[in-house]
Amino acid sequence: MMRRIFFLLPDQEHTKNVVDELTHQGIDQSHLHIISRQGKDSVYNIERLLWAGNMAVFFIALLITVILIAIELPQYAILTLGIMFISFILGAFFTIKIPNVHITEFDDALKHGEVLLVVDTKKQQVHDIENIVHRRHPEAITGGVGWTM
Repeated sequence: MMRRIFFLLPDQEHTKNVVDELTHQGIDQSHLHIISRQGKDSVYNIERLLWAGNMAVFFIALLITVILIAIELPQYAILTLGIMFISFILGAFFTIKIPNVHITEFDDALKHGEVLLVVDTKKQQVHDIENIVHRRHPEAITGGVGWTM
């Protein structure tokens, strides 16, 4: 899974300088995204869909477990308890281990004319890219790290 680093910059000129620096350092331009006004945040929508799906699986399994116990078929209820446990573990992993920052968190800054630079990179390169940007462009504000596919 890739990481998505968010940098908030004061204007287009600063953004162009940061993009030039990153491409000079070997970052492929296809991994750089510039947002100057609010758009759709597809990662946020995917995350919400996955979360809702996981919750639905958990509660459907819970309902089936209760029904199986009520009609005295506890041996089958063990299977649905296992499904609930797996759903719980996946949900906990998602909320604890997956970093999440969304474009929607930058609405106010974008409305005031600031520019959001999004860099997609491997997890191991996040620290290096942050150092490159902050070493030469102190005006850049790191807005966090999220996940992307």
